Amino acid sequence: MLYYSQHITNQLREESRETVKFYAETYVKFASDYDAEDFSFFFEQFIKRITFPVIISTADDIPSDWKNLSIDSQDKSEQALSEARDIMTAMDEQNEPIDLNYFDPGSNTNIVIARLHYGDSKLITQLRWLPYVEIAIAGLFILFGFAGFQFIRRSERQLIWAGMAKEAAHQLGTPLSSLMGWVEMLENADSERLAKLLPEMSADLQRLNKVAQRFSHIGAGGGLKPADMNELITKVVSYLQKRLPQRNKKIDISMNLGKLPEIPINVDLLEWALENIIKNSADAMSRDGGKIEVITEFQSENKIVKISVKDNGTGIQSKYRKEIFKPGYSTKLTGWGLGLSLSKRIIEEYHGGELFLVESSKETGTTMQISLKAK
Repeated sequence: MLYYSQHITNQLREESRETVKFYAETYVKFASDYDAEDFSFFFEQFIKRITFPVIISTADDIPSDWKNLSIDSQDKSEQALSEARDIMTAMDEQNEPIDLNYFDPGSNTNIVIARLHYGDSKLITQLRWLPYVEIAIAGLFILFGFAGFQFIRRSERQLIWAGMAKEAAHQLGTPLSSLMGWVEMLENADSERLAKLLPEMSADLQRLNKVAQRFSHIGAGGGLKPADMNELITKVVSYLQKRLPQRNKKIDISMNLGKLPEIPINVDLLEWALENIIKNSADAMSRDGGKIEVITEFQSENKIVKISVKDNGTGIQSKYRKEIFKPGYSTKLTGWGLGLSLSKRIIEEYHGGELFLVESSKETGTTMQISLKAK
């Protein structure tokens, strides 16, 4: 745009120069008898028809007449002449002045009787500034776009922090509620019953410690160690089988575990991700409950471990399928929409794997799949 505008400006300048040269040549043709009357006639009839700034000076560059300047053309005071001289100097920097020559037959030479100085028209000036105005407007659009992007990022960050706080409360709520129940039972427990309660209390305390470890791993890189994925899945399913009935649904979780090699994982974080996926499947069940199946397989040709979580729930509507992994998206009234988003980050950013929706329909339910590289 800058180059094109400059090209147009140069063309208009050349046209202006040709116009000025035409008027100058016209004057020279009729100025065989040079006197003030002829000069005034030339200025009145020709020069004043020019639409761009122009100054007529003597051969010694003393301004004598002008047109289209900020100075009154009738004002010939010293101050006006000084201002005209300054403008004339600026004009000469833009465009070379044209000499008005008179051919003297006696001496057989050209005599410079005046000089014509001219500047750029308003159109040329506007064209010269046009690219910079466009760049400024584009810069404003970019600035507003960047500000909007920053606002969206800040809003998303606030939403994530609020969701993390809610998730922390949710994660801590279950074992704390259990411990409060154990304490109440201890008040009237005999030694035999106490022996049964203590392991459960110990398990809930371990759960609290695990929750604390999970949050400590968020934001920290590394920490991947070879582990048995099937063993991890078994632990998660065993824990959830005891807790999911609290949701007033009869949910059956089954496992179909293939032979897997050990893969480098962060056990605490991957347990968290898998729990969120299974809980999400449980939330999709109708009031009558349903079935969830966790399937593992190893693709030896590309060394990929796949973990599929299938349910026979109500499915995900097609218009929401692109939204389910975004922070803040939830169809539950009490949900903060962080579970699947957090799981996706754990699997993809911390483990270099993939979490995606394989299929979903009202008739067959939903299948989520985790893919992890086995090194």
